[in-house]
Order: sequence, then structure tokens, then C-alpha cells
Amino acid sequence: MQVLKEICEKDPLNAHYLTTYIELLVQGRPGGDLTEPAAGQNAAQRRDAFLEAQKVIEGSLRYNASQVNLWDTYLSFLQDHSQFLGDDADEQIKQVFERAIQSVGKHMKAGSIWQQYVNFETSQLHMGFSFLLCFVSIQTLLLDYEVQGKK
Repeated sequence: MQVLKEICEKDPLNAHYLTTYIELLVQGRPGGDLTEPAAGQNAAQRRDAFLEAQKVIEGSLRYNASQVNLWDTYLSFLQDHSQFLGDDADEQIKQVFERAIQSVGKHMKAGSIWQQYVNFETSQLHMGFSFLLCFVSIQTLLLDYEVQGKK
């Protein structure tokens, strides 16, 4: 795992290695779940693993914010482990969604991020905002498609 960590530090643009490293950080836990302690692991060690993974992804996004799959991985990771974000977890996740939409929202593969955002807002019972997101996502992706078709 140390070698993979060094690769990620030297090449933060490589989403494949980064995703593998993140998975290894949470590996060894039942179902890859940080909420379930692995043998001999306490809550502080699980939180440290979460913070390390978050730091690695944020560092990579600082250099390469245009990779849809990296944003997708990060958003899924945050939602799966939101208990480590504290009391304002929902607000923090929403801010990351907003950053993702600004960075890659018009990308042709960004549909999964839009869908995750709509599902997230729906789970928070923000139905009006969910409907607005649905409309904006369809319009954004269609407008980008029309622009690409005219080139």
C-alpha cells in the first residue's frame, strides 16, 4: 500500500491508482465499510483512514478537476461515509456536489453526477430543488449536445 500511496502523491492525475488506493484504505473492513471496525481497529483509526482518503481525493481534484469518474468516486465515498463528516455532513456533501457540477456538469459523462445530486436532494426531502435540478440537468446536457452537434 505504501507504493500505491507514493504513486498517488507523485501522479495525482491518475484516477485509476487513486481509486485503488482509496479502496485499499477502506479494505479489511466488512464490506469495505469504515463504520464496521476491522480486527483491532478503533473509531479513531477508522476516522483517520477516512480523513486520509478524503485528503488524497481532494489533492487529486486540485490538480485535475475535470475527471468525471474522480468526482463520482468522491461523491459516492462521502455519501457512504458521511458519519465521519460531523453534524453538517449534508451541507458538506452538497458543497462537493456544487463543485462537481461547476467542474464537470457539462461533460457528456456527467449524467451520473447529476443523477446522484437529484437523489441526494430527494433523500433530504428537498423536492422543489430536486425538480429544479432535474430540469437543469436535462437542459445542460441537451444544450451541450446541441453545441457539439453544430461543430
